[in-house]
Amino acid sequence: MIRNALYRKLWIGAVLVVNLFSLSSLHGQQVNRVARLVTTAVNNGDRVALSGSIRKSVKQATDLGPAHTSLMAKHVIIVLARSADRQAALDQYLSDVQNTQSSQYHQWLSPAEYGARFGASPDDVQTLAAWLQSEGLTIEKTSAAANMISFSGTVGQIQTAFSTTIHSISVNGEKHLANITEPQLPRALAPAVKGMLGLDNFRPHTNVQQGPTAKLNPSTHRIEPDLTGYANGAYYLYVVPADVATMYDTPNTALNKAYKGTNYDGTGVTVGVVGDSNVMIDPVTNYRFAFLGETSRGRGRNVSGS
Repeated sequence: MIRNALYRKLWIGAVLVVNLFSLSSLHGQQVNRVARLVTTAVNNGDRVALSGSIRKSVKQATDLGPAHTSLMAKHVIIVLARSADRQAALDQYLSDVQNTQSSQYHQWLSPAEYGARFGASPDDVQTLAAWLQSEGLTIEKTSAAANMISFSGTVGQIQTAFSTTIHSISVNGEKHLANITEPQLPRALAPAVKGMLGLDNFRPHTNVQQGPTAKLNPSTHRIEPDLTGYANGAYYLYVVPADVATMYDTPNTALNKAYKGTNYDGTGVTVGVVGDSNVMIDPVTNYRFAFLGETSRGRGRNVSGS
């Protein structure tokens, strides 16, 4: 009897453990399940426009007529939408990752981790990709972050797929291709799409203005401008890293001789350069500050404005 009772207790315990694991697994599946935004069958005859997909400069452009349908359009991007709960989770994460009091502080994610937590539904991504391919378009890439699909095709294929019109236009004397009507999507797919990029060939361009030249004085080992004062409709004030350090009281004794205190020379610091302009214009005096010298990466021994 004792032996049978012991077996019964062990059996009941084992069953409880199995059930607990099953419930835990089911709970995890419910938590990780991504809500679909495409919930009805795709009907190409029932469409809605993606508003905001026409570049503003197109309205002031000179229309040069329809673009040739055989031209190739590459790297056209569909920006994917995320469900409301995933957007709320992303907003919370972005707040936490910058909050020093949060356990998520600086807990950065890989693209795949980001996609798993905040990206679009894999089913929605697959449905959109399948529809693009059915229209004769080629999928270039589906992002690991599950926030975009890049594809390519001819102008003719894109016009047909998105019920839009692409023309050749002239803006400020430059020729471009651009859609002059809003692209359209099947109504069933629209909730999963936030917008589109790349239906035109406008590209970012630099705003750098090259200043007058300068040269290194071999005797003083300082950079001296070939031109100083007023030129080309603006005042130029030439400064070297040490000048900037003194002007802004940089805590670096090698450059700012007047500084007294803890010395910071940039050791162990990585600087990400996000622009390429080396000219700063003072909005009050209209002086242009041209920073001469190289920006140091890593050790940061020079201070410059590149």
